[in-house]
Amino acid sequence: MQILPPFVLDASASHIKVRAWLTLLGWKSVSQWAEAMGYKNERVHVVIKKIASEQPIYGAIEAAIAKDLQTTLSLGISPEVLDAGEPSCR
Repeated sequence: MQILPPFVLDASASHIKVRAWLTLLGWKSVSQWAEAMGYKNERVHVVIKKIASEQPIYGAIEAAIAKDLQTTLSLGISPEVLDAGEPSCR
């Protein structure tokens, strides 16, 4: 098991950095994560761009995406953990 430092979803979290962290956790792409979490891929990419550019997050869906992404990255939730029905982001 790989131990990673805590991930903080803030303005330093570029799309590339988020994708890299997801890859380290075993996710094939941001799109795979979005699908597994039940979000539209396009909306997830918009949220990541908003966070990276310090734009405000509007609405419950964008807030939920940001929360679930932060939880996934900070707790190190892999696709296998999510598929196994263990602690999930939701």
